[in-house]
Amino acid sequence: MPKKQLKGTVAALCADKTIKVALTAPKQHGKYNKVTIQKYTVLVHDPANAAAVGQEVTIIETRPISKSKRWTVLQAL
Repeated sequence: MPKKQLKGTVAALCADKTIKVALTAPKQHGKYNKVTIQKYTVLVHDPANAAAVGQEVTIIETRPISKSKRWTVLQAL
């Protein structure tokens, strides 16, 4: 099974080698069928500390690195 890849924007620099990435996903209402945009954030492992706030990044799913980190930066655009 291939690993998931997502694109998002760096929202914050949290700690050493950790960034917070803001992601969006369309969500359809069950009764009214209106599509809304759901926003959420994930903690991402950045081993090179290369990302800056506001930068577009591509992240990839990985093994658990800590209690809350399950993603790694694949490419900083």
